[in-house]
Amino acid sequence: MLITAYLNNPPGIRCKSVEDVVMSLRKKHQFELHIIRSNEVSFLKRLFMPGFPAVSIDGRFVSKNSTISEQELESEILKRSA
Repeated sequence: MLITAYLNNPPGIRCKSVEDVVMSLRKKHQFELHIIRSNEVSFLKRLFMPGFPAVSIDGRFVSKNSTISEQELESEILKRSA
């Protein structure tokens, strides 16, 4: 399972919250994690990306332009693990 977190750089409160959630759950569920920071993506590519912060699991977005709670993300992880 691959989880990708799209975060602003420097991170604001919402991006820091999302980063904390994915890092916490990574310890528990052992998934592959990619963190993509806004400064690593060209302006044109950002136009076609979801708002930051965002989280995707295996290429499907579970959160766009908003935070996600640990419980919500864990529920999405468990749905895809079954």
